[in-house]
Amino acid sequence: MSEQRIVTNLNSQEDGLAGPPSIPPYEPITLTWEPNSLYPSDRVPANQEVDNNAPQRNEGRPAGDRSPGARLSVPMGAPPSYDVARIPNRPVTYTFSSLGPASGAVILVPPADLPDTRPLYHISISHDPFLPHCLITSVMRGGTTNGTYVGGFTTITGIDDMKNQAETVCIRAAVHSFYTVFRETTIKNKGMACHTFSWLPSNTFTTKHTLKWTTSKTWPQTSLSTCTLASDSGQTKIAEFTPCDQLKEPFSENALMVMPAGHSHLDDILISALLLERRRRMEMATNSPWSVRP
Repeated sequence: MSEQRIVTNLNSQEDGLAGPPSIPPYEPITLTWEPNSLYPSDRVPANQEVDNNAPQRNEGRPAGDRSPGARLSVPMGAPPSYDVARIPNRPVTYTFSSLGPASGAVILVPPADLPDTRPLYHISISHDPFLPHCLITSVMRGGTTNGTYVGGFTTITGIDDMKNQAETVCIRAAVHSFYTVFRETTIKNKGMACHTFSWLPSNTFTTKHTLKWTTSKTWPQTSLSTCTLASDSGQTKIAEFTPCDQLKEPFSENALMVMPAGHSHLDDILISALLLERRRRMEMATNSPWSVRP
């Protein structure tokens, strides 16, 4: 019947007859197999857990094999974590980028030439509702306030931070008194003073997280400060902090250069750098000729 229908259509076209070709009548399709039993071993009941470690059915089969029993494997479970940091093999300069005057927050962003340009930290400030003169600085991982809490510190205005025993610093879920974890030492050489700040966020004798910040002789003027590891007597430089000079460059940003060896200490480097810059600006405000003195 199919051959006869095809011959009829061809003859109609050769004779130049007007109108569309004839359409064969509808014929129901009859399946010669049971669809639900095509891959019976691959069907998993709804109440049965899937073993992700079980061998896939397409192991050892050539690519493109669509024969029964050779279905392509589907990955199970969550995708791999993308929070795993890629440690650069060269020094990287991160900048503290403001989110606008209304937000009162900054983010630490990598340079545009890195493969991953997502913000590393979100730094914000808020008030203690029970102590209005107390400011709370919070550091979160990532670019928003929804990230993992890294640490922070409190600032009580109107009191010298190096003498204030009420201010606290939090890191690795431990709260410390400020003056016990951030200590200042002044070294005078030929009439010039060099300040060092030791970061000791541990109650044990370990020096794993102990850092030392060394300022230039022009401190507290805008200048570079160097961070080293205390575990090797300060021989390994792991970071540099360069504050912006807003009098000369109003739209400049603070910069934090981290060496490859410093990325494993980045939480400590960041929080101690924030405390270092807070200390420098307070010292500038105290020694400023425009400061109000009693």
